[in-house]
Amino acid sequence: MKPIGRLARRIAGITLLIGLCAAGWAAPALTETFTEFEVPGATNTFAVSINDRGEVTGFAKFSKSIDHGFIRLPDGMLTSFDAPGARQTWPAQINGDGYIAGTYWKREGGRPHGFVRSPDGAMSTIDAPQSQRTYVRGMNATGVVIGECVDSITHGFLREPDGSIVKFDVPGAESTQPASINKLGAITGSWGDGFTSHGFIRKPDGSILQFDVPRASGTAPTTIDNAGRIAGYFERGHGQGVFVRQPNGKIVRFSVPNSKSADAFDLTVGKDGTSILVGSAWDTVPHYFGFLHTRRGNVATFEAPGSGTGPAQGTWGLAINAHKVVAGYYIDTSNISRAFIRVP
Repeated sequence: MKPIGRLARRIAGITLLIGLCAAGWAAPALTETFTEFEVPGATNTFAVSINDRGEVTGFAKFSKSIDHGFIRLPDGMLTSFDAPGARQTWPAQINGDGYIAGTYWKREGGRPHGFVRSPDGAMSTIDAPQSQRTYVRGMNATGVVIGECVDSITHGFLREPDGSIVKFDVPGAESTQPASINKLGAITGSWGDGFTSHGFIRKPDGSILQFDVPRASGTAPTTIDNAGRIAGYFERGHGQGVFVRQPNGKIVRFSVPNSKSADAFDLTVGKDGTSILVGSAWDTVPHYFGFLHTRRGNVATFEAPGSGTGPAQGTWGLAINAHKVVAGYYIDTSNISRAFIRVP
């Protein structure tokens, strides 16, 4: 497994709430329609991001450690692509204009590079200056790309649409790992002090605010919406929990019904103005299932038809758009991964 943070954690789905619920109730989804799809010839297909137009990106694994990126249009048309000279191409996010950002390797275990793919298929490579490795984590509506780069330590970086790159660090950090950026340019992620992880927000003006989930042994934000709400996971001695941090700094933890632990993946503001979070939870098997959490504290779980119930099988909800359409993947009883789109 390559050390590309959130994307690697999503696909592994194994190394992954025991939060106390302050308020809220749980209910199954009332209506839902699943569409599954696979890239032709692939052994496994993973959907990792969806935009408001319903375009989905992800990657598909083939034999001999070859991974191709793909984009799926709303009419079901699939197009595979590769970064320049890549053996493995892993998209991380697609924005509203159809630009895709991610990470690629020219050989398995080799040096990682970032990329941006434009809607017409043109590719640009991203290598942070004076860095040995560059990993892309996300991109916002205006085309600003974020990620991390490694020399003697791990730095955060942002890349403007004109190609200019700014590296940054949380003061005192041994590692700075951006995870998500909203349309205003606010960035969230985690930073490490050599002992544990903490959360941070980098404001559009470049100032950095640090925060921790109270009584947690580690804090790892994973997503920020356009209203400034942040979600992620926190660690405690007996498990991993999920939190939502409001723009005023208030942090709320919550539990997912019938789960041992959970992880947050994508937070968005819906067309109706409500905030909704998608993630995955797992039981003691561990068997995985998706969940949705709203700002009012309601939690609904879901599973893709055909998903397995054995160890490391089940459903991963990874991305959600403003229409509350979810993209992700499931692993069946034969341990084959297939991508899906869930329409409420």
